[in-house]
Amino acid sequence: MNIVVVANVDFPEGPGGDTKRVRMICKGLVKQGHRVFLIIPFMPGNTPYAINRQFSGVVDGIYFKCMSGSYGAMVNGLIRTLFNKISIVLKTMKEILRVTRGQNSNILLLYNLTFYDGFPLLILAKIKKIFIAMEYCDLRFVSFEKEYYKKTLRNFFLNLNCRIADFLLPKYVNAIFVISNYLYNKFANKVNPKKISILPPLVDTRQFYVEKQNSYLTNRYRLEHCKIITYCGTFWSNEGVNYLIEAFAQVRKRYSDSIKLIIVGSYPQEGYGKIKEMVTNLNIGDEVILLGFKPANEIPYILASSDILVAPKANSILNIAGFPTKLPEYLASGVPTIVSKVGDIQDYATNGKDILFCIPEDPQDLAQKIEFLLENPDIAKEIGINGRKLAIERFDVSRVGEQMVNFLQGIVSEP
Repeated sequence: MNIVVVANVDFPEGPGGDTKRVRMICKGLVKQGHRVFLIIPFMPGNTPYAINRQFSGVVDGIYFKCMSGSYGAMVNGLIRTLFNKISIVLKTMKEILRVTRGQNSNILLLYNLTFYDGFPLLILAKIKKIFIAMEYCDLRFVSFEKEYYKKTLRNFFLNLNCRIADFLLPKYVNAIFVISNYLYNKFANKVNPKKISILPPLVDTRQFYVEKQNSYLTNRYRLEHCKIITYCGTFWSNEGVNYLIEAFAQVRKRYSDSIKLIIVGSYPQEGYGKIKEMVTNLNIGDEVILLGFKPANEIPYILASSDILVAPKANSILNIAGFPTKLPEYLASGVPTIVSKVGDIQDYATNGKDILFCIPEDPQDLAQKIEFLLENPDIAKEIGINGRKLAIERFDVSRVGEQMVNFLQGIVSEP
């Protein structure tokens, strides 16, 4: 198949789950022997510019091209922004025609697009008789992250644009991929459930199979003889990083200088700033190391250098509807993982066997789970080993990629 994916993401590196999911979906399709083009209308620019310097190329066998030819926010001014968006949509349509021309079994996959990004592409696909699918990995943040998306005219129209897209576009596509049961049920009320497939997060388990390398962190930050607890991700309020900070402060009282907390990430800046302020106010700055953004090729080594990995998700509708894309990476590293008991992860993992669940938004319970793993190294090691087995069985990029291809081929072959 000739598969064209359209997504507004930073690429090949990005600070959150969108870049990671798009890259893994494309990689999974490539591993199944298909030709994959990733068309990026524009890159949001949430990643340091030094990381993403090219606007076209090949990564992991994925051909990619950014149509805006620029990095970051659109031009200022309503009229200029409107014309710029129209221009980018037209360029995207032209590129789709170019990469599908003369090819058999073309598939167009739209990743979480808004109405004005997605509707023209839907019309193009219908005219050219191209099979079209959509992918949803979460609810729209603009509708629920009120702490960061303030009440502005721009955000009002963005929210409206997203709502129209979610109401209208799914009705006219051939297939829909969702990341959770919540999203499955949401769209099953609007379209034929047979054309919806749950696609869990994907991870390249071979990439995360590295020997434990304490030296990777200890040589840089003098962490000899320390137990290392690590969080990798963003700082939206639904991530619950503040609960991890509170829990770590409690654990530190008992373990003094023998534990360190590593935090990887820096987006969004407002959330990152609040975490830095919280660390200062709790007087734990010497024990918390904020690494900022790190490229994807460093993450496996950071995880392998850790003793405990934590995904402290809040009890939020965003987390019930979504699925932490970082979690399969945690599990694939073979390091014992603690995650909040919220969302679909409960359908995949078993508490005490391949993961350790904590109560969402409960720093005391999270602190107890951290202490349990610190005090029971044999159990912690077994949980880590079983966690990697789970990642291979349920989230490996080749297996999930095969699942995706089988679903698409099944619908394409229908009369």
